Amino acid sequence: EAKIKDMLQRYPIDKKRVWTLGYGRNGVFALLVGINSPDLVTAAAGIDTTVVNAFVSGGDSGSGQTVGVFDFSNDASQQIPLLLVSFAGGNQTPQGNQEKTKEVLEKYGYPVTYKEFSGPTQQPDRRNLEQIYTWFKSGQ
Repeated sequence: EAKIKDMLQRYPIDKKRVWTLGYGRNGVFALLVGINSPDLVTAAAGIDTTVVNAFVSGGDSGSGQTVGVFDFSNDASQQIPLLLVSFAGGNQTPQGNQEKTKEVLEKYGYPVTYKEFSGPTQQPDRRNLEQIYTWFKSGQ
């Protein structure tokens, strides 16, 4: 978050085009920044990412707003679009966790898009990244 703030101050960046994207465990951080700091980013995407363990390990604070490391206290006007991407046959994310992650995020009111890609390597290729970029640009 500090790095994003620093870059926004230093460079003439269009704040409407600041997105976070991560693969695997880094996708958790991409979603975390998006959910916890909607004033800094306008959308977030996680590729072969599940945040189910982050929800389970942290538990609920009792308010129903903070679960694990995620802060769901933002009102609907501050909830950014989220993208979850998985690879058919991939082994990075346990089967079903992407869908469970989508359900949890939607429960808190986040607009979530789920995409499944197939490919020989179970890693993003140029075509996949172009589709993700198109999703970001479209404003969802």
